[in-house]
Amino acid sequence: MKSFVLHNASLQGHTGLWTVTVDHGRVSTIAPTPTDTIPTPESHSSIRNVDLGGHLLLPGMVDIHIHLDKAYQLVQLEELSSGRDQGIDAALALSALLRNTLTLDTIADNARRVLDTLISGGTVAARVHVEIGPNSDPATVRMHRDLADEYPDLLLQLTAFAQYGTTTDPNALQQLEQALDDGCSVVAGCPYADADPIRHLDQMIALAKDRNLPLDLHLDLSDDPHALLLDEVVMRVEKAELQGQVLVGHVTTLTALSPERVRELATAAAGAGIAVAAIPSTDLYLSGRTTDTAPTRGVTRIAELLDAHVPVCLASNNYENAFTPVTMPSLTHAAWLASLTNHMGSTTAQLKLLDAISAVPRTLLGPDVPGLAVGDVVGAAVFDTPSPVDVVRRAARPIALVSAHHGLRAVDRTPADFTEGA
Repeated sequence: MKSFVLHNASLQGHTGLWTVTVDHGRVSTIAPTPTDTIPTPESHSSIRNVDLGGHLLLPGMVDIHIHLDKAYQLVQLEELSSGRDQGIDAALALSALLRNTLTLDTIADNARRVLDTLISGGTVAARVHVEIGPNSDPATVRMHRDLADEYPDLLLQLTAFAQYGTTTDPNALQQLEQALDDGCSVVAGCPYADADPIRHLDQMIALAKDRNLPLDLHLDLSDDPHALLLDEVVMRVEKAELQGQVLVGHVTTLTALSPERVRELATAAAGAGIAVAAIPSTDLYLSGRTTDTAPTRGVTRIAELLDAHVPVCLASNNYENAFTPVTMPSLTHAAWLASLTNHMGSTTAQLKLLDAISAVPRTLLGPDVPGLAVGDVVGAAVFDTPSPVDVVRRAARPIALVSAHHGLRAVDRTPADFTEGA
């Protein structure tokens, strides 16, 4: 673990310039930078001193919803589908078919590409959905754990994810239990992919309750208002007393409802302590494929959810596969895109989107997420922007990264204007 001092940092919510001291990987002090010169090596003989030159220093971002085991499959999928552009049902079917042909080594190599992208984009932690099902190798959880060890700058929280449901596979629940025993710490379900979505939902809630673990649901990824399950989730979460332990991802069906119904559901979700992960890239790509529904193109109603005090996160989800045919260079691009799709153009609104890729998902992952508060294992990013809101407005990528294991380092192929203390 590194020890170092960062001088002349601009911090969100603070005026002037600040000095952040890191002692053996943890933030020990944050104080105004003295107006005199940076301490010399003689006064900190074993400590590296770096002048950030007034650059913006922000806590690292948190990707609350991502799949490493489906990444960079687009070329092979196009061969299976003859290059046709298809929706969610085809994406599920083709991904399952391809999974049978891939080795764990190939999946791990593709996952490393994602992890490298996350780190260079300023992400310090992620909730990773580990697909558990009839086509998954029992060693998949161990592969993800090995990747977590290989990338100490990233805190990876693993879910046991029932991608294709549980009710038609007699071994599904046992496989999920085994995945939880092997190192997954979140129960994750996918009601819209199950033949009996309500029964699957009940099974996932029961498993989370029995294990006393958080619950994460891929939910309501549809343009059809009749497919809505959020109200069923609210009712069951309250009955099971799981308030504050449930995150739902996608919920794009909200775009097909009236404003009054959206406000009603948002208020109910807030009352049940349910958080939402919006995924602009995937949801824009998969939604709006019919002519008579979802004219707003599918990103869930972020502004209305925030107005009802629902915790909202933004996530990247997938990288170049059947669900998302592009790579997201940084979570700041998710905030930038959400600003456009949800008409959130004011400084106040865009700062809430910045929170959605940092402060809000950090609370969901727990106290061990690297950050920039005193006592945190340090995990931060340096931006060349005038203020925090410009990180969203410009979809800015970090020019440097700060971590407990590597200290401060410039992002590859990007010049950084930092100087050592003399």
